[in-house]
Amino acid sequence: MPRDLTPRYFTSPASSASGLGVDVMPLIQNAVERGGHVRVGLEDAPLGTELKNVEWVERAKAEIHAAGGEIATPAEIRETLS
Repeated sequence: MPRDLTPRYFTSPASSASGLGVDVMPLIQNAVERGGHVRVGLEDAPLGTELKNVEWVERAKAEIHAAGGEIATPAEIRETLS
């Protein structure tokens, strides 16, 4: 796996950054800048994290806004998935 997130990993808005048992925060800026989506929660946090789920979501939201992204509403997600 390449060390950087080159455009081949984020080629459409359907691309996303997520992980299981890892810290996805370093991936957020690259994902947002390339038009990708971000999924975050306890399953996307390092194993044994002391943060609560809401804290991971709040941190991700701040990172997304800092990268120039917006948080989708539930209605927007439903429409995208339909």
